[in-house]
Amino acid sequence: MDETFPAGEYRFPFAFQIPKDIPSSFESITGKVRYQVKAVADRPWHMDNSSTAVFSVNHLYDLSSDSNARLAIAQEREKSITCCSTRWGPISLTLAVERRGYVGGENMIINGEIVNNSGSTIKYTEAKIVQNISYITSSKTKTGSRTVQRVYRPQIQTGSTDEWLGVPLPVPAVTASHLMHCNIIDVEYYLIAKLGTFRTAKIQESIIIGSVPLPGTIVAPDTSIEEGGTVLASAISHENSPSFVQSRRPGRGGDNPPPYNRIIMPDQYANVPPPSYESCIFSDGQQSAFDNESDNDDGRFAPHYIIYRRI
Repeated sequence: MDETFPAGEYRFPFAFQIPKDIPSSFESITGKVRYQVKAVADRPWHMDNSSTAVFSVNHLYDLSSDSNARLAIAQEREKSITCCSTRWGPISLTLAVERRGYVGGENMIINGEIVNNSGSTIKYTEAKIVQNISYITSSKTKTGSRTVQRVYRPQIQTGSTDEWLGVPLPVPAVTASHLMHCNIIDVEYYLIAKLGTFRTAKIQESIIIGSVPLPGTIVAPDTSIEEGGTVLASAISHENSPSFVQSRRPGRGGDNPPPYNRIIMPDQYANVPPPSYESCIFSDGQQSAFDNESDNDDGRFAPHYIIYRRI
């Protein structure tokens, strides 16, 4: 604005249309996608005052658009154990999951069996979701991984069998697969089942984490949870969104700033229960959404991601 204001209090309600084709918020030690708005007060003959507000963006990754999301996982591995020239019986691992596509808040239901015919005790078994990250440059690609969620089972003595019958593996708040519309960071997820022995049998299968669930897999939450500063990156409308600037000058009534408006899902998702939002599980601290320092970046902002209530 190119206007001079005398001393006093002023409020400027505003709204932005978030573009459709922008990536979701993402934070890691190596790279990030972070969004913020910044306001600057230009004070003649003084240092400018500025304030920033960080917010989260969730790109709408619709699992229904991915043909692999409904594919089941059914795998088996067998490994023979040899110790001191003695060949023992095999360790076998089977894994079955009804589909590959999930959204945050769902439980991945795992069925499986581990048969230990070796001469060693299996110290533990685990199933875990792993996030693999690729940082892409023109000259090389750097990769990294971090565990999203895991579930452990107790040790299995030699000659024993352990069955996994409907074991839930919760899918927490994380960014959707592939980090769509970002050409320098790629995110993929894998389900890994492994045996904690010195000779490991392992099953690794790709899975998909989205932000719009498959039809019939979730229901509406009991209560609506609203988080300030969360935006869906799609063609979203806001009720009564202001399209002009208002001010409140000293001695004049003026209008109060508008409240946070209810987020309305795009028309094609009218039958999808409204989501809630949770802070990313990889946060080691929470930066305030508002900061009086210009361009402050202490690496502690935790994006908020879409979470649903499972059936």
